[in-house]
Amino acid sequence: MGILYAVGGAVTGGAVMYFFKKYTDQSDDQAKALPVVAQSIETLTNCIDKISKSIDELYESRNKHNIEIAEINMLHRVLKCAEKVAKGDNQG
Repeated sequence: MGILYAVGGAVTGGAVMYFFKKYTDQSDDQAKALPVVAQSIETLTNCIDKISKSIDELYESRNKHNIEIAEINMLHRVLKCAEKVAKGDNQG
């Protein structure tokens, strides 16, 4: 009976050691991967910030151009440029 306990204890101890080693190996792999993942997340965050700023600049530029075009069109209407061009008077 003592031999059975010894063999059972050895098998159980071996299994516990096997799973412990497997867990620690996974932990080591995770420890190696975590800095890479953290750097990737930081890089993605920086890229998203740059894209967001670029989009903001694009919309701001578009809005500025729309205002300038509206002002030019209004001046053309006020100065009746289309009528002057139709008459052939492009002096004024």
